[in-house]
Amino acid sequence: MSLGHKSLLILLVTLLINFLALPSPVLADEEHSHPKKKEEHHHSPSKKKEEPVMAPGDKVVRINLIGPFCHRHPEEIQEALMKQMGVKSVEGFSGRKYIMVKYKSGHVTPEEMVSIVRGLGGSGWNCLRSQVK
Repeated sequence: MSLGHKSLLILLVTLLINFLALPSPVLADEEHSHPKKKEEHHHSPSKKKEEPVMAPGDKVVRINLIGPFCHRHPEEIQEALMKQMGVKSVEGFSGRKYIMVKYKSGHVTPEEMVSIVRGLGGSGWNCLRSQVK
């Protein structure tokens, strides 16, 4: 056997040994488990998310974030809306052009919330054309 063939054989044996040392893949009918990590593990969007419990009088409104780079500032928008009486939660999605606001009916209206969002802005961004969906 020539030196080139021996090197190739050693390489193939090494690859086979490394391949056999890999953990076996999880089959569809086996239990799906992950190593325990402190950071959050994200699954594919096809997984169902638990819906928040709605108290009587609670409503949810979607506000489209329209303006130069407005959608890139969900934290600032969330902070401003949470100061408004009646706003219970604001889910901002970085990169998405909308937010979902859970609020107590009778304390605040969607129009008042949009007015707050339209008043926001900074260097190079604003939300002047935001609207209720």
